[in-house]
Amino acid sequence: MANESLHKASEIVNKILQMNCHIAIAAEEQSQVRGGINRNIVNVHDLFEQGIKLSNTLGKSGSDVSEMANELKKIMSHFKVVLLGNFLFF
Repeated sequence: MANESLHKASEIVNKILQMNCHIAIAAEEQSQVRGGINRNIVNVHDLFEQGIKLSNTLGKSGSDVSEMANELKKIMSHFKVVLLGNFLFF
């Protein structure tokens, strides 16, 4: 009977050791997934910041082009354009 009890206790200890091993493996996998998620969040943040900078640059470029177009329009208003046939005369 003592031998049988000892054998059952040994089986229980082995099951507990197996569960601990599975828990350790799952915890490591979760840690790796968490690390991957953190890296992805940092990458998304960096891309968002780059997008903001690019948007600001494009906005400034658009304003610059608009100013140049207005300036060109003013300059062109001093010229008279005449179309005769297929020819343009200034």
